[in-house]
Amino acid sequence: MSGATEARAVARALADAPNRRIAQAVALVDALPARGAADALIAPLRGRLAELRIGRRVNFGRLLFLPLDPVIVDAKAWRPGTAAVPRSALAPLIVATRAALGADGDSIAAALREAGQSAPMTLPMTLGPLLWTPAAAALRTLAAAKLPGWDTTGLPAEAAGPIARAVAAVLDAWPALCALAARDKDSRDLADVLRAAAAEGPEPWALVVAVAIARGADPVPVATLAADLAGQGGPAMHQALEGALAAATDALEQQTHAPAELAAGAVRRAGRLVAALVDRTGPAQRAALLGFAGRIDADCRARVAAECATAVMTPLAALAPATIAADLPGLERAARGLRDLEQEARRIGGANAYDTLFRDAAARVRDLPESHPLTRMDRMRLVEILDGPEAALRLLDG
Repeated sequence: MSGATEARAVARALADAPNRRIAQAVALVDALPARGAADALIAPLRGRLAELRIGRRVNFGRLLFLPLDPVIVDAKAWRPGTAAVPRSALAPLIVATRAALGADGDSIAAALREAGQSAPMTLPMTLGPLLWTPAAAALRTLAAAKLPGWDTTGLPAEAAGPIARAVAAVLDAWPALCALAARDKDSRDLADVLRAAAAEGPEPWALVVAVAIARGADPVPVATLAADLAGQGGPAMHQALEGALAAATDALEQQTHAPAELAAGAVRRAGRLVAALVDRTGPAQRAALLGFAGRIDADCRARVAAECATAVMTPLAALAPATIAADLPGLERAARGLRDLEQEARRIGGANAYDTLFRDAAARVRDLPESHPLTRMDRMRLVEILDGPEAALRLLDG
């Protein structure tokens, strides 16, 4: 059996593996000093990893590209000029940046290794600012040189420089974007960040805009300021904005597939983005934004309906007196998560469908037989989550 055949067999086995085995495989790959081909084994599982919320070891490369995570795409999906970074480019960029930073890069890598899997959530934001700015300077220098290992990426040789410069622009902007979000600064400060990125060229600017929209708590200021800057520029800036919005909406759409309580925030940002830009863009971008909103609307309606059955009603029917104390809190969390998602999704569309769905679910709770282990107060609480306080009061009166 060839090495490639064996790798495909392992990848297929992982695709069908239980969650515990996947977590073990990911931990082994993350611990490797050089991931190489091993990284390809877990690549098909990336969507599932987000759903499982498996903790990932923070190493030098993961910290370096943390700001760009939403816009990293499979190399087959990448095209020159798009506001994204092909995944196959990461390895040579990481190796070259680590070498260029010398002892400073080694000390950051050592701190991450020492922290290991138990690293606190604050570690990336503690060590990141020590890495991102000098790494940006190193990448600008590296953009003019031939990167070792680039021939293994499957990407054109001439793509290395533009990708390195665009990544450098994001790394330079990211600490400022984080600080602006933390201090809730006004749009003038954000405009300064976007103008500085625009000075790097349309492609680096587009990547900064895409990251800022996909990662920010509120995409509206970024998107509206970017539209203004594009309006002041030429055709290249308009084309760059189109690419930035395409990449940002792709990233937001992926984020809406996260667990319901996390997806609600992505749906809210998506709705605000569409509302802010749909009347400020040209026909092609308007059509793309409306199509994006339509997909999220349809996905959310289908998802809420499916998960209301699988995560709420089916477990509810299976509750047993011996385990209800342990199982009921999780069931209520699932219901709250779906209501959070529904509240944001109904702003995009489908309000009537959600009303009917949750009203019917609450009715099923009310109609549970007396022999069901759910107490009257438990039923009222679950009905309130599903259909609101008035429905819960009607159950009390009844």
